[in-house]
Order: sequence, then C-alpha cells, then structure tokens
Amino acid sequence: MKLQKQMVRSFSIFIIGLMGFCHAAFAETDVSGEDLKTLLSGNTVEGKYIKWDTTHKMYFEATGKIRRIDSKNKKEKGEWYINGSGELCISMRKEHCNYVMKRDDGGYNVYRSGTLKFTFDKIVSGNPYNL
Repeated sequence: MKLQKQMVRSFSIFIIGLMGFCHAAFAETDVSGEDLKTLLSGNTVEGKYIKWDTTHKMYFEATGKIRRIDSKNKKEKGEWYINGSGELCISMRKEHCNYVMKRDDGGYNVYRSGTLKFTFDKIVSGNPYNL
C-alpha cells in the first residue's frame, strides 16, 4: 500500500510538471502595432488557416496592398493596415481586424474575437513567390 501511494504521488508530480511545461511551450507575448507593421511590410508570411485546415502565403506590400494564395490554390487580393489599437486589419471580401501574438517558437498566432483564426509560421523577406 505504501508503494502504491508513493507511485500515485510521483505520477501526480510528473503530471503537474508536464502541465507547467506545456503551458510554457505555448506562451505568447503581445506584439505592438509598430513592430507588427515593421515585421510585415514588404514581406511574405507562410502559415495555416485554422478553419479550413489549409496553408497559406500572404505578401504584405509596404503600400498597404496584400495578396494571398492558399493550398487549395485560392487567390485573393486586398488591403492591410495596422489600426490605432495595434491590430492587423485585412480587407479582402470583408474587413477584419485581428490581434497578433508572438509564440515562443518564433511564429505568430492571429486572433479575432478571442478565436485563433490563422498563423504566421514563417516570415520571408520580400515576395519570393511572386504573389
């Protein structure tokens, strides 16, 4: 019985430690609007669109134009800007403003109304895909 209690205690400590590790692995930090503008202007991001389970590439022209293509070969054009609250606003079919959080792995999560909408997993200088 004593050995069983010790095993349960050890397992509990392991689980608590694992939960702490998982939380730390997914920590996010705020990105200021100015940093976001510098990060995106003239660059291409690669990431995932959560709802449709597709990947995408988006080129953010410094002039405020945006071009996007996804893994289903769907192409879109629109405009982007950073609003006064530091949110990334994108207008394609509709305008949506999103807040962006930097992940510890160097990628970014993009949220709208508290829901993860898409990710920026890699940022590439310029427009290497000719979007």
